[in-house]
Amino acid sequence: MKSIKLIGLGLFLLAFGLFVVSITLSRHVLNEKAIGAISNEHHQAMLRYQAQQTGLYEQTFATNFAFIDAMKGLLKQTQVGLDSACGVDPANNVWNATTLPEGVSEWEFRMGDSYLKDYLYPLTRYSATGTLPNNKGLFFFLIFVLGSLGALLYILPDWSKIPGIKHDRIFHSAAMKGVVPIIQAILVALALIGSFVVMWQNEALFYFGLVLAITAIILGSIIYQEARERKKLSPLAPKSTTIGSGWIGVVLGTFLITFYIVLYFRPHYITNWIELVNPIKQALSGGQDADRWFLYGFLYTLVMIVMGIRMFLKYRHNKYQLVRTGSVLFFQLGFAFLLPEILGRFNNPAVDLKNAWPLDYSFYYDYRLEGMLDKNENYFLGMHVGTSIFVWGIVLTFILVPLFTYLYGKRVKKTKI
Repeated sequence: MKSIKLIGLGLFLLAFGLFVVSITLSRHVLNEKAIGAISNEHHQAMLRYQAQQTGLYEQTFATNFAFIDAMKGLLKQTQVGLDSACGVDPANNVWNATTLPEGVSEWEFRMGDSYLKDYLYPLTRYSATGTLPNNKGLFFFLIFVLGSLGALLYILPDWSKIPGIKHDRIFHSAAMKGVVPIIQAILVALALIGSFVVMWQNEALFYFGLVLAITAIILGSIIYQEARERKKLSPLAPKSTTIGSGWIGVVLGTFLITFYIVLYFRPHYITNWIELVNPIKQALSGGQDADRWFLYGFLYTLVMIVMGIRMFLKYRHNKYQLVRTGSVLFFQLGFAFLLPEILGRFNNPAVDLKNAWPLDYSFYYDYRLEGMLDKNENYFLGMHVGTSIFVWGIVLTFILVPLFTYLYGKRVKKTKI
């Protein structure tokens, strides 16, 4: 059994390492396909012109990092070129457009600062070629299929063990223990200094600096708590503390925090990961391309399925835990992951029907309401499907969730003493 677990761990680590490295396994060429991914025709034309003038048009870049660096400068030149073409001249204190094409508004023609970042994603994604983009099926198998298989091989031998919770000292493992105090102090100092430098130097990185600051506060509180715990230690039992070199937990935590930051604020660096799941998205939605949120949903669902199997094995003697785990997997896979794609495939609003406001905080935003109330040929219960989803959202938010919270919420119902 131990050899099977080691093989599974090896496969998982191999797949995980390939997943991390795969963001660099592409070349990039600024061609018509990439430029065509930008919807604004004026921005397209100026970007193409500037690329030809600078020699970047049809130039091959070895990595996405080199391509993105080049595109940042090119997009800035495009912005300046558009301003100049419509009469904006900061040198002579002319800040508004004076020579626009007929029927075109100023900010339909000019490129706002937000586009300097927003355009990096489509340009990077649709310029990709080379190892990973040309072998998406192979890399999907090596990363997701073999990675899941490795995790299952690591988990399945537990079938031979007695079911239930065990005292296996998991809290004292390298994944759970803290970090030695001197390293914690250094991390706190670096996080605080780094957060202030980042927020001071670049307003666009404010949220990244804020994450660093919060991390520093959390680490500081851990140091304080462990200092108190250390005072209570007996010299005869030095290993009974949670203090130690928990390097696995630090590595995994750092990776997850970095992943979330890149996913939300710098998706152009992970376009290769999005390409990996693009065939799944196209098959489910009828041809639509995947985005970063589909990647996140796919990873979330895959991890839930693998860990759900672990829960089934561990609590196979407990009917409540089996039903609980099965219901969580059913609603995640069926309602949160598959159903929105199926709805979108038939030209309906792609909505997660179990996700109530305020968890789905944008449910009542104007653009979401317009999408739901837009009329199409599909009906449900005598209403357009979008209207039915809107009514369901109101019922779920203001009736069902409060009702079930009152009936089953442990902190709502009064208990007799």
